Amino acid sequence: MTLWPRFRIRTRLGNASLRMRVMIAAAVLVTIASAVTGLVGTTLLRSYLFDRVDAQLRSFGSPASGGRAPARIAGAKQPQLPSLFLVEEVSADGHVQLRGGSVHGVPPPGPSAAQLHGPAAPFTVAAPGDPGHFWRVLVRPVGDGRHVVIAYSLDALDAVETRLESPTRPPAPS
Repeated sequence: MTLWPRFRIRTRLGNASLRMRVMIAAAVLVTIASAVTGLVGTTLLRSYLFDRVDAQLRSFGSPASGGRAPARIAGAKQPQLPSLFLVEEVSADGHVQLRGGSVHGVPPPGPSAAQLHGPAAPFTVAAPGDPGHFWRVLVRPVGDGRHVVIAYSLDALDAVETRLESPTRPPAPS
């Protein structure tokens, strides 16, 4: 006669010594505590990293809030360092002019008109045409209906979180 798996486990635990039952209970509790600690740690780290990104966006966007856009980077004659930041100026008619860009090839964010005129807090936008990449975006009005869009690629943040969640996986080649 075949017993249900839970009845087999219950029978085996009933026949086990007290020492074995205590060891199994301790192993189960340690496993549960490790899972909860990992989840809480990952959640806290992600929150902390998002707060850092938001602070960097606000710091980087402070010149834009004074009515002037950040200096032109894309047309500079000197080579630029790679950056996770992207700066665009959106005119009143919706024309986008790149002010400074990221060199890692992720499509720039495309905030909607509602997001351009929405609250001044940073928000997250998926890269159009590339749903695996996300940008943290801050929009600052600069007058005459124009807006400066300052965006930060979340690729590095996602890589840190992925590495934390699966530490046995080898790092991706750079």
